[in-house]
Amino acid sequence: MNISNTPLLKEAADFLQIEDYEIRSYLASKGYPSEEIQSDHKLTDRMFFEAFRKFVPDKRLIGLVDKKHSNYTYPLPKHLSIIYTELYLKTGKLNLGNCGLRAIPSEVEELPWLEELILSDNAEWTKSNQIIIRETFETESESLNRLSTISHHISALKQLKKLILAGTASNKWEIEQIENLEELYHLEILDLSYNKIKHITNINRLSKLQQIYLSHNEVTAISGIDKNINLTRLYLTNNKVQKIENLQNNTSLTHLLLGQNYIEKIHNLSPLVELTYLDLHLNRINRIENLHANNKLEYISLSFNFIKKIENIEYNSFLKTLDLNKNSIDRIENLEANRWLETLNLSNNRITKIENLNSHQSLSFLKLRANEMLSSSNKCNGEFSLSGRSEAKA
Repeated sequence: MNISNTPLLKEAADFLQIEDYEIRSYLASKGYPSEEIQSDHKLTDRMFFEAFRKFVPDKRLIGLVDKKHSNYTYPLPKHLSIIYTELYLKTGKLNLGNCGLRAIPSEVEELPWLEELILSDNAEWTKSNQIIIRETFETESESLNRLSTISHHISALKQLKKLILAGTASNKWEIEQIENLEELYHLEILDLSYNKIKHITNINRLSKLQQIYLSHNEVTAISGIDKNINLTRLYLTNNKVQKIENLQNNTSLTHLLLGQNYIEKIHNLSPLVELTYLDLHLNRINRIENLHANNKLEYISLSFNFIKKIENIEYNSFLKTLDLNKNSIDRIENLEANRWLETLNLSNNRITKIENLNSHQSLSFLKLRANEMLSSSNKCNGEFSLSGRSEAKA
């Protein structure tokens, strides 16, 4: 059955497993003009729901469709078409991106089996369970979602594991408070990026929470997550955090992203013994320190800070990437213990020569753009690929 203007419902129609002639015969008995019934491109949502009520045995679902579709003109709003499809298919996943929503629709309460809910525009999950929100400027503005609250309707989704309520750089949302999530005990991933949240609240009871994405908000302090002991990823890039604190119970953290904040000192990270990824770029840090307990670190970014010396990373022997771009470092030193280092970014510093790297056989990329060793007459762009080299030279 090919229903015009209803691509989201076609999949549900296919699941009815009904021959065309059965549907057409039934619609004829309901008084629809034969020329419309016989023409696929003239079939409407109204006709589809006539067949839906006839052939779908779920009375609760039929009642909801009857109740809701009578309140709308045709075609139905996009979000309702998607919700009705999920009511029948029961996939456990619902993506309501690009539906022009200003609030979480009340109809989601009819989907208590949902495990994944996305309201972000242009968002999808990768196979590795990472969320990707693609920026696009081709989407019509009226179809973009823009939420201002987390409504109580969300509390009905007790089986929810993944919840994405994030704006984008070009369409920041207005959510100011984390609320109505207290009973979502199965929640593992929460993304509220690009909103206006100031405080991390009302998620302490979510013991299964593993990933929190709160980048591009207005969070002033790391707090309210001391009972989320299974947390592995915390993203707080571009907020107003002034201090690394209150993470002593989050010993499962592997990824901590605190770039673009107001942090002045590296400290209070000793309990995070599982940490592999640390991003502190664009802060106010003037010294590398207090990383001795984080000996599983593989990635450190301290670019765009005020660091003058490479030091205190001798215990980070598994380090693969060290990004110190845009600091005030004048010498390559104190890297002897970091023999697995693969990428070293020292662009925009005060380096005068390449030295102390002979023993680093794993080092593949050395970035030295805009250093004093590179005069205006030097044609080298300051990036060196060191694979198969004996020594790097400018």
